[in-house]
Amino acid sequence: MDRFLKTEPGRGTRPARKPPGEGTGLGLSLSREIIEKGNGGTLRFESEEGQYSEFIITLPR
Repeated sequence: MDRFLKTEPGRGTRPARKPPGEGTGLGLSLSREIIEKGNGGTLRFESEEGQYSEFIITLPR
């Protein structure tokens, strides 16, 4: 499971589908609503600019 949650920069990632400033900005908001309100879980992240972004999803059993 660890490899699924953590990737090195440039590995296991896809480039943005739209140029910066062109998207709706709803993706993370919708994800949070589904995870937290719909499933009773939590969504948090850790990030260091230019280094990595890690999203941690926890769902109840």
